[in-house]
Amino acid sequence: MWPSNYLKKHLKKSKTMNDFSDQQLAALEQWSFGDNAEMADSLLALVLEGKKTATSGLLKEFQEENELTLQPGDRSIIKDSKNQAVCVVETVKTMTMPFSDMSEDLARLEGEGDLSLEYWRNAHIEFFSKYCEFDESVEIVFEIFKVVHIFS
Repeated sequence: MWPSNYLKKHLKKSKTMNDFSDQQLAALEQWSFGDNAEMADSLLALVLEGKKTATSGLLKEFQEENELTLQPGDRSIIKDSKNQAVCVVETVKTMTMPFSDMSEDLARLEGEGDLSLEYWRNAHIEFFSKYCEFDESVEIVFEIFKVVHIFS
């Protein structure tokens, strides 16, 4: 599904499957980006291109789903729109902050659009407004991650 140049580029940097036991892989959280197939695949493509090294979500959603906040070293599997495991990422850093505290540097790490804070704000206001009564004080969880394996 993914162009071979993405895989070749990232496999050189990733760990081998020997670094993951079947039990370790089965225990990892599995997730997709966004809330539709197009978003899942387009954001995943940015990860595979090395452009997207961060993501953000509503703290409220983590709390409502009783999900623990990610810690550095935690790993998870990102799936595509067809529910296929594509890569393993490892959390480098997480932070919780009001939406209004997002910076240009952090927004750029999400790798979306023109990489500007303005683009990030507009896209995330539109997305987060589907799930809460949005205002600038809404708390978000921001995660910086690195790809540690791409499935072939």
